[in-house]
Amino acid sequence: MRRKGTVWVHSGLAKVGGLMFCAFLVFCGKSGSGGEEEGPIDETIRTVIRNVGENIILPGERLLRDSLSGLEAALVSWSQAPEDEERRAMARARFREIIPLLERTELFQLGPAAPSGTSPEAADLRDERYAWPIFNPCRIDELIVTEATIDESALARKPINVRGLGAVGYLLHVPDEQSACPPSTPFIADGRWNALGRAELRARRARYALSATRLAKAASERLVRSWEEGFLERWAGAGRGNPSFPSARRGLNALSDALFYIYEPLLNMKIGRPAGGYGCAFSSCPSDVEWFWIDTTLGEGEGESLRSIKVNLNTFQDLYLGRAQGVDGPGLDEILRAIGAESLDGRIREAIQKCQNAANQIEGPLHRAVELRNAQAQALVQALRELTGLLRDEMVPVLAIALPKRTQGDND
Repeated sequence: MRRKGTVWVHSGLAKVGGLMFCAFLVFCGKSGSGGEEEGPIDETIRTVIRNVGENIILPGERLLRDSLSGLEAALVSWSQAPEDEERRAMARARFREIIPLLERTELFQLGPAAPSGTSPEAADLRDERYAWPIFNPCRIDELIVTEATIDESALARKPINVRGLGAVGYLLHVPDEQSACPPSTPFIADGRWNALGRAELRARRARYALSATRLAKAASERLVRSWEEGFLERWAGAGRGNPSFPSARRGLNALSDALFYIYEPLLNMKIGRPAGGYGCAFSSCPSDVEWFWIDTTLGEGEGESLRSIKVNLNTFQDLYLGRAQGVDGPGLDEILRAIGAESLDGRIREAIQKCQNAANQIEGPLHRAVELRNAQAQALVQALRELTGLLRDEMVPVLAIALPKRTQGDND
């Protein structure tokens, strides 16, 4: 694979060569200020961006922000009486209600939500709220031992692998007196962990979870404000004179980059690694599923790790189709059809459906499925490879945009 201008050229791409030439004619027009090109499809792109931003992304971010207040209230209650099982159960229930809202926003990683250096106006706010797979529960346990009280200001200075909603999920669901660390860990081997006792461990975990939730809520509030106070208009107004998105195609590229969440981390980390790939040294790695501590606490049933994958796939479909509240609007599919790529659009739709069907065939929870029914997980892995291949090898070149950095050079 090599890059030429803003078009990624892949070996073996002759079958889409005609569409790429068509896209060149449609996308390329007169140069605007700063040398950026304007084309006749630009208004369609801006219409798609506005629909996705106004009707899908911003409402989803607002819903998560508002729901975090309910989790905070439940954790305040639990922290006041850590031994009260009903209060912890209520906090757990509030957290599990938030998971699908959080997982929907996982595909909204552009602008202020995106990691620094990956998108215009990136501000790392997604990672401030939820940084998985960057997550270290053993380090969380170490902080439980070494710091009796961890308030928001102290926790905000810690690395993201011990903050955010991933930490909250762990602290709420890890069994009493159990640690994610091996027995040889110094603070366990020397007896400091056991010396705390069940009651003190619960109290410290409750306070830690409350602080982490408040920081995540603050990140969500900042993210929503960024969208409301200018980012949405700058993104939807992509074109000449726009300092963040000097062409409509730059705005489109930000949306495309966000959709590649289904490659990394969905394909590689959420299903590929637990199913035995992507660095797993065994036939499967059940403990690497996203919400392992919740799924093992809940026992049987679908489980949050599998449900989250389904939410991710449904959100991808909504973004691709421009679907808000069950009604299709302007989406990426409309841009493809506008440049004569109806066949590619149809194949992407079919690939999305194949992924959804494969996910629905997995008998959860996921940590048991990858160990006992691995063929079901492998079917989803293969379906995701086919979908990401269509995006990487055909959609991106046809739209004359660039791949996200995390996929460049990867031809799996």
